[in-house]
Amino acid sequence: MDELLASTRKAKADADIAKLVDDAIAVAKNKCASADNLLAAWSTIRGIKKADAQYARAVTAVANLERCRKTLYQELVQGVRTVMKTQRETIANRYERDLLGKGMDVHVYLGGSFSDRLTIQYVLFNRAWAFKITDGGSMATGGFLESLQQVGFKRVTFSDGYNESFSYDLAPMSEEQAVGSKGLNEPFRLQ
Repeated sequence: MDELLASTRKAKADADIAKLVDDAIAVAKNKCASADNLLAAWSTIRGIKKADAQYARAVTAVANLERCRKTLYQELVQGVRTVMKTQRETIANRYERDLLGKGMDVHVYLGGSFSDRLTIQYVLFNRAWAFKITDGGSMATGGFLESLQQVGFKRVTFSDGYNESFSYDLAPMSEEQAVGSKGLNEPFRLQ
C-alpha cells in the first residue's frame, strides 16, 4: 500500500513538473512579450532538480527563457536610457529658458553619448556663483546637484566660456541598475 501511495505521489509530482515546463516553454514561444510572465515562469521552474523526470526538458525551457530575458533586459535598458535622455534634454532646455527669462545670458549644453554631461555657461560665472547654486557642492535631498543626479547626469560643469570652469562629478544609478532591480539582470540557470 505504501509503495502504491509513493508511486502515485511521484506520478503527480512528475505531472506537476511537466506542466511547469510546458508553461515555461509557452511563455518563451510567446515572443517574450511580458517581463512579468517571464519572471513568473522562471520563479516556478527554477526549483526543478536534476533528479526530476522533466529535468532535460526544463533545461531546454530555461535556455529559451534566458534568451527572452536577455532580449527583454536589453529592450528595457534601451527604453529607460531613451526616457532618461529625453528627461535630461527637457531639463536642460527648461533651465536655460528659466535663466534667460531672468535676464541672464546663459547657454546650457549637453554632452556625452547619452546627454549625461551638463555644461552651464555664463560669462559672469565664478567660484562663488557655482558655490551658491550648488549649496557648496551639497548632495542634500532636493538640492540642485542631487536633482540632476536623480535624472542621470554624471557631470555638471559651470563655465564662464573662457578660462574658468568648475565641475561636479555625480554618481547616478545606471539604466542597467534600474532595470536590474526588476529581477532581469541575473542569468536564468538551473542548479
